[in-house]
Amino acid sequence: MTNDGPPETVQQIVVILSEAEGSISYTILRNGFFGDGLRMTKRS
Repeated sequence: MTNDGPPETVQQIVVILSEAEGSISYTILRNGFFGDGLRMTKRS
């Protein structure tokens, strides 16, 4: 069964989406953390 056309593409898309989701949530966490940290250092 070497019908690796559509399934491979779908798998690639799923991997890309899950990787992008991870990067986005990581960026949000990192920006939120460092954003608050920067605001605190600016205040003091």
